[in-house]
Amino acid sequence: MSNNPARAAHQITRRLLPRYEQAVARTEPPFLEHAAEHGDRRAADQSQATKPWPIIPDLGLTPMDYRIEGYDPATDQIADQLRHLRLEDEYFAVRAAYHSPDERHSFWLLFDKLAIYDVPGTAEYVTFHLTRDLEGRTFDFRLARHPLIPLAQNWLIREGCPAQSALQSHQDRPSPADAVTTRLEDQLRSNTDDRYELFDHYTSGSPNSGIQVRALVYDRHPDSENEPYRLFLEETPPSLRTYTLREVAFATAAKANAWARHRPKTRPVESAPASRASRREQTEPSRVATHTLAEPPAPVTSRQPSATPPLSGRRNTP
Repeated sequence: MSNNPARAAHQITRRLLPRYEQAVARTEPPFLEHAAEHGDRRAADQSQATKPWPIIPDLGLTPMDYRIEGYDPATDQIADQLRHLRLEDEYFAVRAAYHSPDERHSFWLLFDKLAIYDVPGTAEYVTFHLTRDLEGRTFDFRLARHPLIPLAQNWLIREGCPAQSALQSHQDRPSPADAVTTRLEDQLRSNTDDRYELFDHYTSGSPNSGIQVRALVYDRHPDSENEPYRLFLEETPPSLRTYTLREVAFATAAKANAWARHRPKTRPVESAPASRASRREQTEPSRVATHTLAEPPAPVTSRQPSATPPLSGRRNTP
């Protein structure tokens, strides 16, 4: 595909244009519809983040090898989904992969290099579980998008991927900047007793300005009943060497959305010092005020004049 610019442009447009037009036409964010299910009531925010139609570079990548030679799609729907997937899979960079010894299962954690040109807020990580019927010589698959790597890893583990195989290597990729980031990632990855439900997410920025990911979850832990909405904020500086992850607690989803809308846009720093909070602060969520910080935020510098765009209502759907 990438060797033919005209064909590549046509294939990319087929993928992006319907999503982009759908996002621009949306009048009520699903973020608020979902909030209503948890008792959050407020008027829908009619404003939507938009951006100019992008100029997409020729990245010269190669398509994925699904290891399905000699196999047929299990259904017509799987065949159609695979044809659609092949339009974009050469833009997937493999972050982790596992193939079972009996060849029945394959798992991938992928980074979508084209997500930055997709609908504003699109999550960059894709998980893929392919199953093969060795006797019937057919295959089936499931896939999903995720805003944060630990959420993607949790999906893979639930699908049956060995936990250690779901971990990505940080060689030539950003690494956690501090112990707080590592601990919060472990917490999201394990998601013990289904504590967290992904509620909404938004990814913004660029390699030149830094990447910011906001993932809003509903926390079912009894200690979080007063502030059950947790906004996980991941920031990666332009150097792409390290990243930080912080957690902010809110009493309602509406307050989390308002905080995300009005928070000044800042450039993340290269690293952040580890939290020196007390043992109680490290083990229990704050219960004092609305939108308290469950973990101290990373220091920020170079304040920019424009405001951070609102959460877009893009939930974690396959």
